Amino acid sequence: MGYLENLRENEEFDKLNAELPNGYLQTRLVNVNYKTLRNMIKQRKYHKLKEWKYFIDTVLLTVNRPELLE
Repeated sequence: MGYLENLRENEEFDKLNAELPNGYLQTRLVNVNYKTLRNMIKQRKYHKLKEWKYFIDTVLLTVNRPELLE
């Protein structure tokens, strides 16, 4: 078995976290309502940063009622 898997199985989480790259632990969960998302999309639809285009496309693909956001 791998070194990281051994750390996980032995519950040595401090050592495991030290071995992981910084970006590995940067996942976030955000809860917002449709009104907030609609305002975000309206304000950032033509933003120059490509990250906003990616965010908007992802939101429109994953929400249950995308027609409420456009």
